Amino acid sequence: MPMLFTGGIAAVLSFIVIAFIFIKRKKITCMAGMMAAMALGMLVGLTGGLLAGISYNGNLFLSTILGMAFGFLAGFLAGMPISIMAIIDGVLSGVMGGMMGAMLGEMIAPEYRDSTVHIMLVLFVGMACIVLYMLQQETGFNRAFLINKLFHNPL
Repeated sequence: MPMLFTGGIAAVLSFIVIAFIFIKRKKITCMAGMMAAMALGMLVGLTGGLLAGISYNGNLFLSTILGMAFGFLAGFLAGMPISIMAIIDGVLSGVMGGMMGAMLGEMIAPEYRDSTVHIMLVLFVGMACIVLYMLQQETGFNRAFLINKLFHNPL
């Protein structure tokens, strides 16, 4: 159950970041777009590889291919509206993250799998919020945006 929940949250946040990049592509600089593509590709690859490594334990080849495919797709989609360089950065970081996540998922002892998935979910949500905040600051987006409210809250 935590793996399905983590995968769903990761997919929704990835879609939000990619949609934001597509909508605001005219205002996002090449460097910020490359950074967002790299970060999203690595996050999706690492999380997808971890979930695939846990799900297909004992089949390192399949879990590595799945993790690399998830990272490749996310990095490609995040970099596509920006430039070829952003696509290359996003794809390569996604492939690398997928390989690392698959190895991590294979090596984890069964009693630590749920806690590792929870840690990865917290890292994914935190980093996705930071990427959205960076893109929001880059584009001068509306101050009423949820991420801006979260980061400017004194608590």
